[in-house]
Amino acid sequence: MLIILGSDTISKTLSELILMGWKNAPKRYEEYIGFVYCITEIKTNKKYIGIKKFWTKKKKETDWKSYVSSSGKLKGLDVNNSRKFKKEITHLCKTVTELKTTEAYIQLTYYMTGRWNELYNEMINIRLRIRK
Repeated sequence: MLIILGSDTISKTLSELILMGWKNAPKRYEEYIGFVYCITEIKTNKKYIGIKKFWTKKKKETDWKSYVSSSGKLKGLDVNNSRKFKKEITHLCKTVTELKTTEAYIQLTYYMTGRWNELYNEMINIRLRIRK
């Protein structure tokens, strides 16, 4: 089940946005495994599409609130500076398959429409277990 965030499912309190740095951070996320995110460089509008899980395999909360990205290209940039970058949660997902396919779908859309150069992403990597 794919959840596209609406105004009633997002947190907009200033303190939470400052603390987390994420636009559309959910108030409650216990039922979700993770989220698809987009980090946008404001000056160039170049984006990075990625995923992050809320929980470890041992059911402990991850570092998602302070997470930057796994991208080597973004590591040296000031991604947490809200004047330079926008960090946005675009989809909440309930399964790993949904998480990975949503990320790949968005990335493939950029590639197939000739807009791959608009992304910081350097590859589309997907390995799925499709349950029957």
